[in-house]
Parts: sequence; C-alpha cells; structure tokens
Amino acid sequence: MAILIPGRPYTQAQPRLMVENKLKPGLHRFRLTVTDESGNESAPDEIVMRVRAKVARREKGRGR
Repeated sequence: MAILIPGRPYTQAQPRLMVENKLKPGLHRFRLTVTDESGNESAPDEIVMRVRAKVARREKGRGR
C-alpha cells in the first residue's frame, strides 16, 4: 500500500490506489492527474475529504 506525503507527487501504473496513511481529523485535499501511454496529461481533478475524529462507543448496559 502507498503512503502519500503532502506536497510530493506519487506515480504508479495501476488504475487503483490503496493508501496506508492514517489521516488526522480535518480536511484533506487530493489531486489526480492521469498520463496516457503517449505522454498526454489530463487536467487535474481534485477532491476534498473530511476525516472525523473517532467517537467512543458505549458498552451495552452502561450509561442511561
């Protein structure tokens, strides 16, 4: 699995990317650019992803 480093391009030939990063809560922006076999590069596509903090689960029978 890949580990992405902010600000550093990551290149691979496979069409799917599995990422190992453990992202901190907050907004994270990802940009994808594709280059075909002839060297033509696509316009970049961006997505912003929100990672939320983990919420503790209550044990059954406890609480209220």
